[in-house]
Amino acid sequence: MDIVVVGAGITGLGTALMLGQAGHRVTLLERDAAPPDDPEEAWHGWERRGVPQLRLAHVFLGRLRNMLRDEQPELYAELMDAGANEMSWYDSLPPTITDRSPRPIDGDLAMLGMRRPVFELHLRRALARTPGVEVRSGVAVSGITSGPPVVAGIPHVTGVLVDGGSTIAADLVVDCGGRRSSLPTWLDALGAPPMPVEEVADGLMYFGRYYRLDDGQDYADLAGGVVVDLGYLFGLTFRADDGWFAIALAVHNEDKAIRALRDERVFEAALQAIPRTARWRTPGSSTPMTEVKTMSRIDDQWRDFVVDGAPLATGILPVGDSMVATNPALGRGSSLGWIAGRALADVLGQHEQPVDIATAYHDAMLRLVRPWFDQTAQIDASRLEGMRRILAGEPEPEVDESDPEAAFGTGFQLGSQVDAEVYRGMGQVAHLLADPMTLLGDADLAARVIDVYTRRNEISLPPSGPSRQELIAVLEEAGG
Repeated sequence: MDIVVVGAGITGLGTALMLGQAGHRVTLLERDAAPPDDPEEAWHGWERRGVPQLRLAHVFLGRLRNMLRDEQPELYAELMDAGANEMSWYDSLPPTITDRSPRPIDGDLAMLGMRRPVFELHLRRALARTPGVEVRSGVAVSGITSGPPVVAGIPHVTGVLVDGGSTIAADLVVDCGGRRSSLPTWLDALGAPPMPVEEVADGLMYFGRYYRLDDGQDYADLAGGVVVDLGYLFGLTFRADDGWFAIALAVHNEDKAIRALRDERVFEAALQAIPRTARWRTPGSSTPMTEVKTMSRIDDQWRDFVVDGAPLATGILPVGDSMVATNPALGRGSSLGWIAGRALADVLGQHEQPVDIATAYHDAMLRLVRPWFDQTAQIDASRLEGMRRILAGEPEPEVDESDPEAAFGTGFQLGSQVDAEVYRGMGQVAHLLADPMTLLGDADLAARVIDVYTRRNEISLPPSGPSRQELIAVLEEAGG
């Protein structure tokens, strides 16, 4: 099959790679210029208009890391040789868990740290050695072309129109254009019905900065995890490649007192006030390599491409953020994009007719991706409500003990800090290896969660950092 993939982000690169390895002829089109072949030049000088978050913190969860390890061994070895850093969930065991013995599952519970421009450069190198795949950079897609419908009343796409007026024919167009994809506009131009959209507000403002270890220095340990959650703020610290690492802080976008984090002195003062980030910024251990970058309004979004059993169009499919976009707080976007790319490659191996391809792919998305979107949206809504209560000075509500889902969630969160098995269950969710409902069916794990829940008032955990008012005082002093 002749396939055009639009957009060479992480999802587009991965999808093109999997389709090419499945024997399809793939043309990958990217509006932005190709990166320099040197990783450091790519980091410092590669401009990506379509990826404003290019130099913000990125991490690749266990689901994607395991796909690389198991399905792309040559690429995986290349990434490791280039200094990619694996962060083991086992190494992040909270100090409040006494059972420190390893488990077989620990080998799958690891995420991969690498600066995004460097990661994309290595993906492009893998594509360059994949027969049947051509990458064209600096080529912007301005529209899609159509032909006679294969099913009455459903537009059929036959290729793409690129800037300059030329066309590229294709048996299938795969849109990996991201959350700001032009696909809805393209479909409207064909007379297709609008794509139904669900949106859940993220409501967060992110602040992030990259650092590099000074000569002779080592990374801080991962004990306690790479995430610190203070209720009103959460922080993420990720090792990257070649001695680089990133720290990001996120707050409610209405928390004006803490939005001063965009100032470098204030940001650094905040890191020193939070023990889990302070250990990464011990004087003489590392040097800031970027300014503090910000990002906001990255909402969760789901677009349906099949409505009432019929595709909106044939000959074209959305993959990754153009169909399902999640905010960066949980780091799920790249993994979900690769899950979708793998599903598409599998569907094309089983179906030939355009309508069958579209409906089978949609069914796969509902089965493999939709549950993670729903869970992300639920987490976001709960987090925002908690932040709102803190801003308003309202007490935390009592858990509704008549609601088993709420009780399980409370016990699961608390249990991940005191029980080794529950901690690993949380890791399976965090790395997209098992959803909470599947874990709820594990009798032993469910019993452990229930036990923790019944003892919740007896369990006391040390604070992870300052209160909001304490941090505001630190920020005000740093800001002068």
